[in-house]
Amino acid sequence: DSAPCEWSVGLKCASRGCVSVAQLPLHLNLHKRVTLNLKSKIDIFHSPSLHLYTSVKRLGFEKSIYFPLAVDQVFLDESKVDHFEQKNIILFVGSLTIQKGVLELLDSFRMLLKERSDVELHFAGTGDLENELKSIVRGNSLEEYVKFLGFVSRKDIIITYKSALMLVLPSIWQEQFGVVGLEALALGIPCIGSNIGGIPEWLYHNEWGYLVPPRSVKDLSSAMLKLLNLDPEKRNEMGEKGRNFIQRNYNMDLYRENILSLVR
Repeated sequence: DSAPCEWSVGLKCASRGCVSVAQLPLHLNLHKRVTLNLKSKIDIFHSPSLHLYTSVKRLGFEKSIYFPLAVDQVFLDESKVDHFEQKNIILFVGSLTIQKGVLELLDSFRMLLKERSDVELHFAGTGDLENELKSIVRGNSLEEYVKFLGFVSRKDIIITYKSALMLVLPSIWQEQFGVVGLEALALGIPCIGSNIGGIPEWLYHNEWGYLVPPRSVKDLSSAMLKLLNLDPEKRNEMGEKGRNFIQRNYNMDLYRENILSLVR
């Protein structure tokens, strides 16, 4: 239901679809070891997002500290995209799983096509729902509009990002952070994301993208249409603001200094 997990690990983890039955014993064992270590054997627990930091504190692990992740410098070294030259490609990067909201994204895209037929949706990634998504695409004759890129290597991901007009993170679970959004923003690509978990930490509504309620097909479709209909100059401005934000707050030099401060 997109609410924060109450943390206990058990059969509910499999019944809710968060892990498979085969994975459950591994999670039970991990939960036991993490709980023991955090409370007795670890001096400092680094939380890479405010969302995770808040959860860790709520769960009673007091020996925690927050400072943000960094985006890989290769993204900031790249030139930013020019939205006067961008094709109308909506990009998703991540696992094709129910938690990532890919079914809602596809439904939203189908709704969007009623308003704009000059747009494509590209899925970069693999996962449990890949076959189901492809079946829906075939069943609705959407092969012309929806492309499945499969796993995209680290070497090729920048090209994939720079082909897109926007990145969409439609997660329906408590996303820890959503680092793919930082990578896209570093290249000047506006983002649309669910207003959940750690996503609002870096995605500022109406600044360099839009936040939408998780699971809301209508709101997600409207946000994509709004970004598509923006003047390219305005999208360039949004992308530039997002890129500057990443450079100031999520650069590797800052992250390195924060890490070193823990051991000095």
